[in-house]
Amino acid sequence: MSLIKNTKLNKKLNKKGFTLIEVLIATSIFVLTMVVLSQIFINVMRSEKLAYALLDSESIIRNNLEYMARAIRMGTKFKLISNSKICFLNSRNENQCFYFEKNSLNQSINGVPVSLIDSSKSSLKIHQGSFLYNSDPNKQPIIIIQIWAQTEVKGDIYDFKVETAVTPRTLNISS
Repeated sequence: MSLIKNTKLNKKLNKKGFTLIEVLIATSIFVLTMVVLSQIFINVMRSEKLAYALLDSESIIRNNLEYMARAIRMGTKFKLISNSKICFLNSRNENQCFYFEKNSLNQSINGVPVSLIDSSKSSLKIHQGSFLYNSDPNKQPIIIIQIWAQTEVKGDIYDFKVETAVTPRTLNISS
């Protein structure tokens, strides 16, 4: 009888721990779960960096577009040199031009050229830009600014187009 009691006691003592196989299986499941979760986290971080880089490039274009629209809105005596260059008298009576040249957006005030996009801080390039206007005297005069830009993020090139319409306070266009 004491032998039966000792066997039952030994079985109870052995059931308190984990076997080596159970520990290995649990550790394997934990490691696989951590690998999957870390890959998801890494992909989310990469996507976030990509989104911020694209947002930054588009923000640069939109800020410059707003700057151009404000200057054109306040300007007078417009002259379209070509579809990629427009000149006018700005609100300070200075000769101001906006033009697209060499993958960049530029301006000149009284003949002093300045690039509006700092290529050292951004991989943003202006693929093409144009100034359009409606010449119908029965309609409200409008200048349309179109910008096609490209930016490179981690070796991939992304294209986007930004456009705005500006109605100057006075518009006398000469070609």
